[in-house]
Amino acid sequence: MSQFMECDSVTSLQDRIAHLCYNHYAHLPKKGKPQKNKEWTLMAAVVLQKQSGNTESELKVVSMGTGSKCLGESRMSEAGEVVNDSHAEVIARRAFLLYLYEELKQVYLKEGSEIFTEPSNKAGYRCCLKPDIIFHFFCSHTPCGDASIFPKTEVHSETPLIKDCTNIRKRHSQDAYFQEAKVVKLDDVVSVSSSRDNTLSCKEVDGEESKNNNKKDALSFTCHDSVSPVEGKAESIAVKFVWPGTHAVDRNDHVSDTSRWEHHEDVLPLGQSDAQTLSVRRPKVAENVYEQDKAQSDHGGQTMSGRMECLRDVHRTGAKCVPGGHQDLHLSGEGYHRLGVLRTKPGRGERTLSMSCSDKMARWNVLGCQGSLLSHFLEKPLYFETVIIGKCPWSEEALQRALYNRISAFSTKALPGGFYPHCPKFLQSSLQFEHSCISVESNLGIDTVDDSHIVPCASSIVWYSSHQKDGKLEVIVNGRRQGVTKKDMNRLQARSCISSSSMLVQFKELLKQVPQNVQPLSVRMLDKGKGLDKATYDQCKKSSVHYQTAWSQLFQAQLHTWLRKSRDKYYSFA
Repeated sequence: MSQFMECDSVTSLQDRIAHLCYNHYAHLPKKGKPQKNKEWTLMAAVVLQKQSGNTESELKVVSMGTGSKCLGESRMSEAGEVVNDSHAEVIARRAFLLYLYEELKQVYLKEGSEIFTEPSNKAGYRCCLKPDIIFHFFCSHTPCGDASIFPKTEVHSETPLIKDCTNIRKRHSQDAYFQEAKVVKLDDVVSVSSSRDNTLSCKEVDGEESKNNNKKDALSFTCHDSVSPVEGKAESIAVKFVWPGTHAVDRNDHVSDTSRWEHHEDVLPLGQSDAQTLSVRRPKVAENVYEQDKAQSDHGGQTMSGRMECLRDVHRTGAKCVPGGHQDLHLSGEGYHRLGVLRTKPGRGERTLSMSCSDKMARWNVLGCQGSLLSHFLEKPLYFETVIIGKCPWSEEALQRALYNRISAFSTKALPGGFYPHCPKFLQSSLQFEHSCISVESNLGIDTVDDSHIVPCASSIVWYSSHQKDGKLEVIVNGRRQGVTKKDMNRLQARSCISSSSMLVQFKELLKQVPQNVQPLSVRMLDKGKGLDKATYDQCKKSSVHYQTAWSQLFQAQLHTWLRKSRDKYYSFA
């Protein structure tokens, strides 16, 4: 069933933009799209808006990308011939750069641009964005990394949860939480501690140990993400008991408050040591909580399971914490991930050097989305006015944290003119992408991930608006253009238009079209010495002094664990 709405029924900006992007995607050729009912993909786009009015005719898709793949370090190209990161957001943004190159060529050829003003001496012979032009960034999904970590939707009910919990037990009969957990008698203390190993253990503490601690019959749990031996997959199930009138009495050196449990907030707060203890005193209970449930229920009493709630879990990301920084604790529920840390995208087998989309988008909100090469030609960085997410699990708070709060404390005084921490508006559309994983599973009637046999699409679509009628389209697989034979793998025709080497070619071609007397001051030095043709990718990037200064300041102040590729190894091509 089509996810599109008639234009007349689309009123909000986010739905108009989503509708526009989905419609644009639907009219692209079939090549590069997922196989029906077998594959899924992600989509992102950049949308131009002229602020003179509010009609849809003033919204225009200028770039689009699809994909969810990323290459490991061993498959990277030292000549910049391979696209390492094929996530939709990255492809859409790199395709947007090609659109900007097209517009700048129009400016310097005196043919007029729809978005840029003429360069002037006052602006250092650089172009400015027209005052009525803004750009929106649309994603069919939540960006990977920190922005995708947020609590799962909760369902609160006044009725007992015995039915739900029984179903959980049936589905996870081998789950360590139910196999190992034991409810004991007396006024005991449950101690929950965490460590780095991926096990769950339960032991009774009695005798001298109990006397020394002045506690009777204590249970000590080491809680981690449970693993089902049957399915061999990590589960996101965690259960806690809420005992009315009880209070947290001990957390070693930490102050505790059971209200945090009752409101499903951080059970084991992030930022503390990896070994923590939380103690909660509770009243006498039966040996078997489910037997007591039945007895109390038969007599019209409140069941113990009626006071049991499921611990709130979080949506998880496959992105890994960068080496050298804080690492995930891998605890149950909200303690699984650390928040706000930099992450790399997961690869197949080996680790990648590509930062998560959340991290890259946070960087765009300081340095701009134009990159270092185009900064030569622009007076100010370009920022996205809004970040719009399609219908999917999302959290405005998580987006705010990941894409802005992490860099908001950065002092503008330390930045060159024009650069500043920019906070876009975060919006969500009510329209769902037809080729999203959720949409495809829904069409197939799949209720759980375990029943799903669909896989991510291996190819990625690259599209951007140009002065050609239908724009320019390319499909890439494994970082190279689709259809390239093995013998042509290292030839020019195998390179994607958004690879680093192709971007360098675009930069040099644009610079050659600019008369020397109106060239931006920052690029004139490239014609000296060995000449422009022999200037390396690294030299062209470094000569964008203001951009590099801003990046250096941001790196030192906020993003100091960012993985930086070896410039000698990966940036020395010409």
